[in-house]
Amino acid sequence: MAGKAGTMNALLLINPGARRNKTGGDETLRQEARQEKITIVDIPRPHESGGYLPVLTERRPDILFVSGGDGTCQAVVTVLAEQLDPSLWPKLVFLPHGTTNMTANDISVRKPGNGQVGQVMALARHGRLAPHLVRRRTVRVAGLRDGAVQHGFFAGAGAVARAARQNQRDLNARGIKGNVAAGLTMLRAIGAALRGDVSSDGLMRDEPMVLSAANRPVVDGRVLLVLMSTLETLVLGARPFWNQG
Repeated sequence: MAGKAGTMNALLLINPGARRNKTGGDETLRQEARQEKITIVDIPRPHESGGYLPVLTERRPDILFVSGGDGTCQAVVTVLAEQLDPSLWPKLVFLPHGTTNMTANDISVRKPGNGQVGQVMALARHGRLAPHLVRRRTVRVAGLRDGAVQHGFFAGAGAVARAARQNQRDLNARGIKGNVAAGLTMLRAIGAALRGDVSSDGLMRDEPMVLSAANRPVVDGRVLLVLMSTLETLVLGARPFWNQG
């Protein structure tokens, strides 16, 4: 459908708690959506599908814009993959309006800006969207302690998860975000390694894990970290994956 000219049905999901949106940065976005006659749905709790899954099922959008950060993207992708009929899956446009926007930077809109919704809709109307489409598999994580299945383009455990929590607690809360925050966390990790810091709150601490992929055991023992992603580039432009996985 995106490769053919014509009227495109679109929906915009906005997380009002995302960093850029909670300071009023979503006002222009809302105006652009209204000009394009796009339905807007606020999703203050993206993991709770009740607020927007019925709208997706009823409206059946060809294009779904998602305004938020990596957490919002992950939550919406989980809802789509686990609860929406595959025949209704829309084309996704991630707008980088959160504290961290690694997903959008790699496969969608790299920087926030005005007019992006209108640009995408114009491409779709004129049948020129297809060359801009990117196809990626998701990482599906099951067997978590809370029992919830999660989908996304990035998953990590061990030191990766601890680094993310430290980012949020020590840096994001002070307004330090993105690659700057990632770089500072990396320097902290290097410093911990040089000091041999394996304290309970240090990054460089291994822990017991049991992990299987495609029903085959992958990890069973104490490991420092686990990193899985279908993105080509991660924070700081890193490209750590070289096989076909």
